[in-house]
Amino acid sequence: MGLHCGAMIKSRFAPVWLLLTSAVALGCGGGGSGRPSGTAGSSGASGAPGGPGGSSSGGAVGTGGESGAPAGLGGSEGGGAAGAAGASGTPGGLGGSSGGGAAGTAGASGASAAGAGGLGVGGAAGAAGAAGTAGASAAGAGGAGLWDAVACGWELVGGQVSSATAESEDPAMLLLDGAPTIGYRQASFEVRLHTWGADSWSSTAPDPTDGQLTGLFYRAPDFCFDGSRVVMAYAHAGDSTADDETFYDRVFAYEYTVVDGWSALDGGDEVSQHWDSSEQVGYDADDPSVACAPGQAPAVAWIETDLTAEQDDDVFVAREVGGSFVSSDRINRVSAAGTYALVVDVELDSADRAYVAHFELAQDASFTSNLYVTRYDGTLLPLGGVVDTDQDTNQLSAPSLAVASENEVYVAYSADRDGDGQRDIYVQRWNGSEWSDLAGGPVSAFGADHYDSGQPDLILVDGTPVIAWDESNEYEGHFIYVARHTGTEWEILCDALNVDANRDARDPSLVFDPTTATLYAGFEENVDGYPEIFVRQLALGS
Repeated sequence: MGLHCGAMIKSRFAPVWLLLTSAVALGCGGGGSGRPSGTAGSSGASGAPGGPGGSSSGGAVGTGGESGAPAGLGGSEGGGAAGAAGASGTPGGLGGSSGGGAAGTAGASGASAAGAGGLGVGGAAGAAGAAGTAGASAAGAGGAGLWDAVACGWELVGGQVSSATAESEDPAMLLLDGAPTIGYRQASFEVRLHTWGADSWSSTAPDPTDGQLTGLFYRAPDFCFDGSRVVMAYAHAGDSTADDETFYDRVFAYEYTVVDGWSALDGGDEVSQHWDSSEQVGYDADDPSVACAPGQAPAVAWIETDLTAEQDDDVFVAREVGGSFVSSDRINRVSAAGTYALVVDVELDSADRAYVAHFELAQDASFTSNLYVTRYDGTLLPLGGVVDTDQDTNQLSAPSLAVASENEVYVAYSADRDGDGQRDIYVQRWNGSEWSDLAGGPVSAFGADHYDSGQPDLILVDGTPVIAWDESNEYEGHFIYVARHTGTEWEILCDALNVDANRDARDPSLVFDPTTATLYAGFEENVDGYPEIFVRQLALGS
C-alpha cells in the first residue's frame, strides 16, 4: 500500500484470536469429571548430594548409621553406629551443570561436615560420601532439594485481585522488593499494578497512561522488575482526530518505585520509531514485551506497521542507553509482502544480551506462521532458522523465552504442527548450534484427551524449566496447569489452578521467589462474564 503525501492512513494485518469459552466441570483434589489429577514432582535419586549446584547422576548409596539420619545441607544430628561411605553421590543441587567435587569429611557427633563437594553421611563418626559424578545439563536431573518435598496445594493469595466492574486481562507476575506483585490491563484501556501486603492486595498510584492503552492486540501492557524498579511498556492508543504522529498507536515505557510512583522513561518520548511520512516509518506500534535483569538496561520489543512496498509489519527491539531507548534494525527474517510479524517476546541473559522470539506469517502458505529467535547485543544474530511452524495462525499465542546463557536458550510456544486445528505446547532448547524439543513433549495435562493449549509462560527455577499454560479437552476447559522438566519428561505440579472448576481460566504468568522457595502464578478466570485476575502460590522444598 502506497502512502499519499500528507495522508494519515492506518493499516495493520491483525488475525482474529479466537477465545473459546465453555462451561467446565472439575473434580476437586483428584480429577473428577474425566480430568486427570497432576502428580507431584518426583524426588531425585537416592544418596547424598554430589555437591552444591551439581546435577550429577546418581550412584549407589552407602549404608547409614543404624539409627542415624542422613545429613542435610547443614547436617542433622543422629546417633547410631558409624555408616559406611556412599559409593558415588546422587544428583546434587537443582539444575547445576557440574558434579560434586572432593568427598566430604566425616560428620562428627552425628552432624555431617561439607567438604569441597560431597557431604558426609549422618550418624556418629559417619564416613565421607565419595565425590559425585559429572553433572548433566541444567535441563537435566532435578536432584534433591526444591522438588522432592513439594506438598501439593496451590494456595489462593488473597482472593480476586481485580475489581469486578469490567474485564481484567493480560496478567504479568513479578516480585517488587520481594513481595508478589501483579500487573494487568483493566477495562481494556487502563493499567493496574497490585502488591501483596500482610493480608491484602494494595493498589499502586493511578494509571500512568490515563486510560489510553490500546486494547486491540495481544499484550498491553507488559511489566518486569530489575531489582530496583518496575518497568512497564505499553502501546498508547492513537488519536483519530490528530494530523501528526499522535494519530498512530505508539509504544512508551514507564518506571515505578514505591517511593516515587510512576514516571515516564526517555523523557516521555516514545520507544517506537517516530513517524516520518517521507521515510514511511513510525506508523502503528503495538504488542510490546519488556524484559529486565538486575544491573542491566531494560529491553522493549514490539511490532510496527510497515507501509512501504514490502508491507510486512516489522519487529524491533530497543535498549535503554543513557536514559534514552535506542532501537535495533528490523528483525524480520523475510522481507516480502505478506510476511507480517505477529506476536513477540523478549528476554535478557546475564551478559546483557537481548533475545527476541517472534512469529512471522509465512509467504508461501496462508494462515501458516514461522517461529524465529534472534539475539541482539548491538548486532542482530539469528539463532538458527525456523524454530517451528504453526499451521493455524488464527489461534496464535505469544512465545515465551527463558535464557540461562547464550548456549542455553529455551522457547515455549503453542503450535498446530499437523494442521488439525489442535494446538499443543512445545519447548525447544538452543544449544549454541541447533534447536531441539525437550524430551517428553508436547506438554499436556490431558494426554490422549488433549484438545487445545495456549498462552505458555516459561521461567527457569534454579536452572530447571518450569512452564504454565492453559489447556482444554474436547468438552472442558480451559484450565491452568504448571509443570517442571525433570530432564526426561514434564511433571505436572499438583492439580489445575482454576479457582472455580466450572469457570474458564487463561493466560498464566509465573515468578519464583528464591528467598522463600515459593512459586507464584497469576492468571485470568471468567467470573460472571468477565475475566478477572487471581494469584496462587506453591511452596517448594528447601
